Amino acid sequence: MCDNKIAIIADSCSDIPKEYIKDNVFIVPIRVIYPDREYYDRVDISPEDVYSQMPEKVPTTSLPSAESIKEVIDRIVALGYERIISISISSALSGTFNMLRLIAKEEKRIEISVLDSKNIGIGCGIQIIYANKLIEEGLPFDEIIEKLNTSIKQTKVYFSLAGLEYLKKGGRIGKVAAIIGSFLRIKPIITCNEDGAYTVAAKLRGRENSIA
Repeated sequence: MCDNKIAIIADSCSDIPKEYIKDNVFIVPIRVIYPDREYYDRVDISPEDVYSQMPEKVPTTSLPSAESIKEVIDRIVALGYERIISISISSALSGTFNMLRLIAKEEKRIEISVLDSKNIGIGCGIQIIYANKLIEEGLPFDEIIEKLNTSIKQTKVYFSLAGLEYLKKGGRIGKVAAIIGSFLRIKPIITCNEDGAYTVAAKLRGRENSIA
């Protein structure tokens, strides 16, 4: 029986720094898909591997398989955990949250609370780090969930890209916006709105202005 009774499930898109991935954090990899092969993110392919093949090869991605999620839950149960907090990237940008929610609904062996971070990358990863801090403080499970839901509403990530072509290819941004950005040198600052979908926080002309 493990000393820490609460496990955390995160997907690999949460970008948690390795030093914050503790023994009770279980990462479910998304799938990175090329025409000739499918990989598991950060298991048999790294972000650096993907970047090194761009722009000649641009993969698509897909949510984790149901089998891989169930395998992680089986492992957590076998290790003696009593509850699971699952925190995934925005449901507006990935089907991962809904997949986890459906599996959790069917799971009878262990209580699973599934949270939608409504964010991407480290915006989601911060919630995992915060969850572990609350667990270490010994807070009751319901209070941890309440504090995480408050934190999710207060967390914002802003980013600006040198080009919009990859968001366009991934279907994350309208074609018109991508064309305008390329012709007018507009560099939008992007964030996630209250629903967890991409929205433009500001538009600036030129890369240096957007970074500033």
